[in-house]
Amino acid sequence: MGRDFILVTLDDIKFIIATVPSHFGPKWSRNICIEYRKEFGLIPDREKREAISEIVSFVLGTQLLNVGFTEYDNEGQTLAYFAQPSWGKAYSRSVCENIPLSPFKLGIKSAIINEGKIEELMCDLVPKYLNKRDKLGLKEALWRYWISRDNPLGTNLPVLSSSLELIMHNWFKSENSKSNGFWIPNGDFEDMIKESLSVAEKKIDEYIENKIKSLENSDSLEAQEIEELKKTIMNNICHSNGMSISKQYLAFFKEIGLESGPVEKKAINARHAMAHGNKMDIKEFEKMERCTRAYQTLFHRVFLKVLGYEGRHVDRSVIGFPEKNINLPLGKTNKLNAEILALISKNKVIS
Repeated sequence: MGRDFILVTLDDIKFIIATVPSHFGPKWSRNICIEYRKEFGLIPDREKREAISEIVSFVLGTQLLNVGFTEYDNEGQTLAYFAQPSWGKAYSRSVCENIPLSPFKLGIKSAIINEGKIEELMCDLVPKYLNKRDKLGLKEALWRYWISRDNPLGTNLPVLSSSLELIMHNWFKSENSKSNGFWIPNGDFEDMIKESLSVAEKKIDEYIENKIKSLENSDSLEAQEIEELKKTIMNNICHSNGMSISKQYLAFFKEIGLESGPVEKKAINARHAMAHGNKMDIKEFEKMERCTRAYQTLFHRVFLKVLGYEGRHVDRSVIGFPEKNINLPLGKTNKLNAEILALISKNKVIS
């Protein structure tokens, strides 16, 4: 029988995560509180407490919706309390009734029965999340991830992919990226095309001027559309050094040390199909279900890799949801080669 709480001790923060008796909340909610005490040290400000609840949500696999706080004195007497409605009753109930989707095997039921593992994960991930939360847009990425869980199957994929792409684009903007999403360093590219760009601009101006002169009415809508050609063409030339979205994925995965394979590729392609409004039959519906599990696991892996996590996670793209090393791609893996492949991948990241 496990405890109903865990104690997380960091360098400058200490807090308790505990289950709340069921009579304090609705029957459809698994109530959890995060407790801070002055005897533990400095109590974090509201922004940091919110950030801690975000990473706690991710580790536990269920979104924590803030409904308020209570302050007590040393004798346990209430000093102040604040209550607020969560994010809409229908959404709140749907979130609370969702099956927890933790990236880890935690064994959470009525009590926290794997408290040692949860404490270890929290001690590792909380400070890393607090450090990279704003730099990589992790708060916004998590919000999109949670919203995707409440979307209908199929339409959830574009929302889920937007959460991953948000992290990717912020990564490319950071000092951590080697490519920044460009084929060659963009400063070098701009120097290369500077003279040619000036020549091209003059040629386009000449073309537009001659084209408009050939029209009967130089103030017509057609003339205005021709004038807009320059902006479109010049933008395409200037941005031609940027990678396509599919190539950005590959570059991003390589930079964060994430091995990918055919399962990841299928999940990403399924997102494109849904974004373009493809029709769904029963077979397509089953495919979307598999792709959703794969994409959710891909998001977990990306989220954990940018935080520097190198342990084990749950692969929900495989029946039975096995645990495997985060450096292994999604899908079935030969057990004999699994640890070797993980070691090779880890060495690649270190080097």
